[in-house]
Amino acid sequence: MLDGSYNPEEIEKKWHVKWEEMDIYRFDRNSNKPVFSIDTPPPTVSGKMHLGHAFSYSQMDFMARYMRMRGFNVFYPFGTDDNGLPTERLVEKLNNVNATEMPREEFVKLCLSTLE
Repeated sequence: MLDGSYNPEEIEKKWHVKWEEMDIYRFDRNSNKPVFSIDTPPPTVSGKMHLGHAFSYSQMDFMARYMRMRGFNVFYPFGTDDNGLPTERLVEKLNNVNATEMPREEFVKLCLSTLE
């Protein structure tokens, strides 16, 4: 049993500091440990974000942490879409425009305002 009350913020801070000290999230390409790699495709921005967008990332984060605890050298590059094509198509559809028929700066502003 735990003594006293459980303070999740205190526990999270404690372990976050410990994991940072251990450099636990860093992938070491020179390690002799077996590699476990997770390829995460970018989220598709085809509408408003919802809980389903986070669901698959939560599962993969769980798997990465589990495999680290099992002694694997985990390669888990997490990021977002650097291509932006789904976003561009959504902006064109919502605004009835064609990206190739307008100034680039204007289209970029339209994309940014749509995502806000």
